[in-house]
Amino acid sequence: MVVRVQEFERVLKTLAEVQRSEARDYSSFSVRGKRFGYFWPRTRTVGLKQTVSEQLALVSERPDVFEVQFTAGGFGWV
Repeated sequence: MVVRVQEFERVLKTLAEVQRSEARDYSSFSVRGKRFGYFWPRTRTVGLKQTVSEQLALVSERPDVFEVQFTAGGFGWV
């Protein structure tokens, strides 16, 4: 599944209260201080926060689209 960077950014702009923070290698996205996603321009990869069970279900169902990126505090990013 491929989404152009411009389309991804357009969708983000339609979401209420989304704040973007820039780091050296990535951008992160939050709402009211709660981080929900990352974007790595070098690899054109997006990571979105899920519960660990949702993470595993998404990866199992669509391994061609989703991959386990990392887990922290009961949450996993795909």
